[in-house]
Amino acid sequence: MALTDTTCGCSPSCGKCEGLSTNCITCSDPSLLLYNYQCIPGCYEGSYNQSGKCIDCNTGCQNCTPTLCLVCQTGYNVYENKCYTECNTIGERFAAVNGTCIECPDGCDLCDASLRCSICLVNYTLVNNSVCQRTCEIQKNCVKINPVPDKIIPLPGMIASVVWLAILVVLKVFILKGVYLPYSYIFGACLAEFVIILVTLSKMNGVIQSLIAALQQNSRLLQAVTTTTTTLAPKMY
Repeated sequence: MALTDTTCGCSPSCGKCEGLSTNCITCSDPSLLLYNYQCIPGCYEGSYNQSGKCIDCNTGCQNCTPTLCLVCQTGYNVYENKCYTECNTIGERFAAVNGTCIECPDGCDLCDASLRCSICLVNYTLVNNSVCQRTCEIQKNCVKINPVPDKIIPLPGMIASVVWLAILVVLKVFILKGVYLPYSYIFGACLAEFVIILVTLSKMNGVIQSLIAALQQNSRLLQAVTTTTTTLAPKMY
């Protein structure tokens, strides 16, 4: 029987109903939750409570919150709080391991549930039918970029700063007595500091190559700094 009044003739559990007496749109008991036009004491598995209404989780999710899937149903695999029947729908480099989608190891393009590789990425070679290793490591011809030095002299910047300060003190006290120290001398002291740091670093194995590479990459910045310094330096009288 179709209803035109949303309160009269409704099922006892309904506060209001629509169309049929059992189609609840509100519940008479505030402790009850609304799910598919029914008033129930709690949300079923696979749904969650949101403002007094039970909302179904996403497909494959057994227990969830409004934004996260906490547990997937049997036959589904979880990855970043979502459920997938096939992990390769995330990407080719994913495999299902104990109900969880896991990315294959580095260099591996295709792996099984044991994370054993069968296909490798470019520049990798399959070893023992299970592991992908860099081809250059096998051929022993990998090119090292900016190698880390074996020996490091402690606090080279502090040593250079002390020398710089000593230079400024000598200039001010013994050479330029009572004369304002112009910026050109400070700039010269900065260059001296740079030379001292360069000489110090050159004694470390492999560092000079790294420094040259860094200077080449930042050549434009160094030119801009030099130009700005020259422009701002006051004239000496």
